[in-house]
Amino acid sequence: MYQLTDSSAILRTTDNAYIPADPENRDYAEYLAWVAQGNEAAPYVPPSPAPVTVFSTLDYFNKFTDEEYAAARTGPMAIQRGLDMLIAAQFVDVSDPRVAEYLGAMVSAGIIDETRKAELLSPQEAA
Repeated sequence: MYQLTDSSAILRTTDNAYIPADPENRDYAEYLAWVAQGNEAAPYVPPSPAPVTVFSTLDYFNKFTDEEYAAARTGPMAIQRGLDMLIAAQFVDVSDPRVAEYLGAMVSAGIIDETRKAELLSPQEAA
């Protein structure tokens, strides 16, 4: 019925209402009465960190092997242009459809395969 939070407020789980720890608040008084009856609020559970999808250009380029980079650099003009666009970017967001499109072109050119494309599009677990 209630859950502790990362603040002094209490979460009422029946309606997801946050109740301030204020003795003048009727909902907080009900919570205190509930606790006085021997009940215990569920513990606070911190949210899972969101995976990282945005990388610096340098960090993203470090994901490519030397062979992949060389093949992209000497590949068809569309591949070279896509590579230049990635290099010029301040960051690379692997959830951006343009990144998937570019990696798809690398698959079509035989530079990487679908498994490698999936690896390069994978978010990184948050620290």
